[in-house]
Amino acid sequence: MNTNPITIRLVATRRERRIFLRFPWRIYRDDPLWVPPVLSERAGRLDPGKNALFQTGEVALFIAWRGREPVGTVAVAIAPAANAHHHERTAVFGFFECIDDEAVARALFNRVVAWSQARGMHSVRGPQSFGAADEPGVLIAGRETPRGMLMGWSPPTYRGFFERYGFHKFQDSLAYRVYLKDYIDENGVFHPPRGVDRIAARVRERYGNRVRLRLGDLTDVDGELEIARRVYNASLSPLPEFTPRSNWNWPGDGSAAFR
Repeated sequence: MNTNPITIRLVATRRERRIFLRFPWRIYRDDPLWVPPVLSERAGRLDPGKNALFQTGEVALFIAWRGREPVGTVAVAIAPAANAHHHERTAVFGFFECIDDEAVARALFNRVVAWSQARGMHSVRGPQSFGAADEPGVLIAGRETPRGMLMGWSPPTYRGFFERYGFHKFQDSLAYRVYLKDYIDENGVFHPPRGVDRIAARVRERYGNRVRLRLGDLTDVDGELEIARRVYNASLSPLPEFTPRSNWNWPGDGSAAFR
């Protein structure tokens, strides 16, 4: 047993940032169903030049060390816009990875809580990296199929780490898997899932020629993204934890599994 003390240090150098970004490969390298993240996309979420949260809020990245060996990671953030929208003072944390050692997990959680309390936060929520749709929660069931895009994926030990520390479930996050082969007939013709045609007919009946379908205009990407942003905000606004986007920069906001 390694008896070296655990220290939690703020990521401060390019080398430490590389360690932080690549640490999941150590945890999941023997997991045949783990789908590695795209490293450049993962780095983008932690790049002050690409993630507006670094300018509008506050972000901190931590690595747990045992001696000279990295044994865990976590990032914690405060999004003032989300807190103002929901009338709360909550920090979110994500990019949580940890070796199979409860002392390491507890040390990381302690740092998240202390960092958040020092900035006047009343609660912490996670894991989410950092938006509600960015690898939310810990995996409870569904290990028989590979990880899907944006889904949380974690070893079975993580749930116990969270619950024994004192976190309680904030909400469930469900994923549904659909196979294209199930909607192609013997002649190779695609048939939409049951009910889609019925909904489309109702839309045509209600709105008539006011609704049309077109391809995106790649000569006006900014304009098309603005249309998509308005539709995104309008369609998801009924969800209680949704925070409207003012742009398409990270992060999204909302909820995750524990609080």
